Amino acid sequence: MATRLVFLLAVVLVVVQSSSVIRKASSPDPDHCHVIVWGKSGTPVEGRADPNCQNGSIYWEYPQGEMKVHFTTTAGHRSSFSVCLVNARQTDIVNIYDYTTGMRHIMNLGESEVCSAKSQNGEVVLLFVGPTSVDHYLAFIDYYLK
Repeated sequence: MATRLVFLLAVVLVVVQSSSVIRKASSPDPDHCHVIVWGKSGTPVEGRADPNCQNGSIYWEYPQGEMKVHFTTTAGHRSSFSVCLVNARQTDIVNIYDYTTGMRHIMNLGESEVCSAKSQNGEVVLLFVGPTSVDHYLAFIDYYLK
């Protein structure tokens, strides 16, 4: 009886430890400054950068169609800002537009760094256009606020 009890406690301990490991592994990325967006075929997707972040990365899983990313800042940060993309030359991204005004203003992908116009009403919106079919699992671009 004591052996069964010890075995049962050992199994419970292993299950509890395993579930906490699983919980940690499936928790959101600890670096909250990453914008991670999962694309759905033919459906426009949107993401939001954490307003407390001054830099990070944009990850677009299964890039296809269009993705908008919204950038804002908290009250303690600058009220007027631009979003700069570093090494925006991605084969998986066809075009990037500054969509802050609601109109598409193309951003030059040929540059190693390209910046949006100044924010309007405390927000910058970038529109990423991906290929018509998924060629790669992931497209990513680093960003910072200027």
